[in-house]
Amino acid sequence: LHPNGNCYLSTAGRILTNSVIPNAFTENPFTDKHNIAKLFGIIVFDKLKDLLFDDLFASREQPGNISYVKIDNIVEYVFANSTPKETISICQELYEMGLIASDTYGVSISIFDLSNDIDISLPMEAAKSESNEASLLYHMGLITLDESRAISKSIWDNTKTNTQKTIMKSLEPTNNLYYMLYSGARGNAGQIMQTIGFVGTIQKTTTSDIERPILHGYGNGLTSFDISQTLYSARIGVVATQLETKTTGYATRQAAYIVMGDNIVEDDCGIPNSVVDVEWSKDIMFINTETKERVSASELYGSIIVDNSNDNSLRRIYKEISKCSYIFRESIVNAMLNNNIKNITLNNTVYTLSLTLSSDSKEKLLGMYSYALPYLDEDFKITEKTLSYIEEFNLNSVIALDTNDSLLHLEKLEEAYLPVDYDSEQYNVYIIKDGREKKVDISILLTLDIIPSSAEYYTYKNLLTENRLNLQ
Repeated sequence: LHPNGNCYLSTAGRILTNSVIPNAFTENPFTDKHNIAKLFGIIVFDKLKDLLFDDLFASREQPGNISYVKIDNIVEYVFANSTPKETISICQELYEMGLIASDTYGVSISIFDLSNDIDISLPMEAAKSESNEASLLYHMGLITLDESRAISKSIWDNTKTNTQKTIMKSLEPTNNLYYMLYSGARGNAGQIMQTIGFVGTIQKTTTSDIERPILHGYGNGLTSFDISQTLYSARIGVVATQLETKTTGYATRQAAYIVMGDNIVEDDCGIPNSVVDVEWSKDIMFINTETKERVSASELYGSIIVDNSNDNSLRRIYKEISKCSYIFRESIVNAMLNNNIKNITLNNTVYTLSLTLSSDSKEKLLGMYSYALPYLDEDFKITEKTLSYIEEFNLNSVIALDTNDSLLHLEKLEEAYLPVDYDSEQYNVYIIKDGREKKVDISILLTLDIIPSSAEYYTYKNLLTENRLNLQ
């Protein structure tokens, strides 16, 4: 019974959560979409109303198409119907309530949750047989060692994927791993598979995997040989954590130092934003890193993908590679484009992806202007060298303008600069030539009346103007 005179029927957690959200106790008639009233034989009456958020609170899609609500949805609703300050306060209340609830009613994981009654011996034996066949073909001299390893890895990856689907379908809702996973609190399907299924192939170094897959799960226990194999990835994980944590902290501090003391005095500096999508030629080429020969992607289809590539980013598309059984196909090229991967090893030869702009895109960009790209001319116009830069870094979109009117008048930009007091005896002046800074004698500059305007000089305009240099 709510103070507004209405009654609401739901779980205790949903009642508490809706009590924090403005206007969550609605005046809408009770619909009993979860059949609670029907299950407990409760008669629906006029004063019984619906909650605004009366679904399972989770952060990922639920099995069986069960309706659920993300915290994101709640925050979006609150922000749309409250002030920013009120939104922060409500989010803080939700956070504190979640801490208390999880501390008081947290779910524990026991050894029984880690057990698995599903028989996965048949797919395991089938995978062993297929892997042994690939090994036999290698010893007969019919395939290379790299091909044998690629085939074996593909077999075990497919077996692991299919077994994982079977295990996830059979995971009982009474299993606490089920709650942990589908609430979005911790874990993913792959980690559950490694816990109650088998581990499979894991990373050995940053560029290679272990040759023999681990055929036991962490929940049922590993053999001594399995443990020795996991030491490689465990060591990499510890080192990576130490290095990446330090790097992230450094980047955070530097970002704070950079913006320290900044003062935004105007939201619009007068330069319109214009993001132009880049169109690539449909004829995708690869460059042989040894011979420098350009080869069409279609000519390489059917080649064997080798795992010894020095480009660690290739691991981001291993799932797609496994689907293709380590055979180079058009889907692999698309995956490389989507993940910005440039290098791949095919038949023990490293190839570099080479994209070229379409003729229409080249013509369009050469007639445009920019302030965010390198190698522009004096009028901020895009040049052929700029196009080469776009192709080199595979930029799918760039900032470009149809005219340079707003770029040639820098007064708007100067208004956003903070006033700086320069010591006339304690500064150096540089010129930019071929992208490099070169220190010049200030006495020479003081004799000049005009310095040509270009995109490379405007950052020095304030300093030079202080010394009575006329910039046109």
